Amino acid sequence: MSKWKCEICGVEFENFHAQGFDNKIYCPLCYFKKENQELKKQLEDLFNENSKLRKKLEKSMTFQDYEHTLNKKIQLENQQKEFIEYLKDRLCLMDIISEAEDESDRHYALIRRTAYKEILSKYKEIIGVKDE
Repeated sequence: MSKWKCEICGVEFENFHAQGFDNKIYCPLCYFKKENQELKKQLEDLFNENSKLRKKLEKSMTFQDYEHTLNKKIQLENQQKEFIEYLKDRLCLMDIISEAEDESDRHYALIRRTAYKEILSKYKEIIGVKDE
């Protein structure tokens, strides 16, 4: 049997182990190492290109874009505060109703109060507001 020599590492091997690619002979291990290195380089190039694009986008953000984003954030925070106040007002109303003379009104007021309290607590948890 003839011997083949890997063009990367120089190791000799039997011809049935030879891997012929790009008109060159490689041992299987060297070929896959070479392929792996090429894929890693392509991935690194893509990552670098992505980073460059992200930086370009950050630099291209105008003051109007920033102002719009800030205004949206403030608007959302105000809506969150309004909803919390609405739920607190409902809880106060349930307290007033629970003092009613009618037993069934008090019972339903307590049920609704509990529901509002749970909703308020869960909403605060979701948006990251601590209970007072």
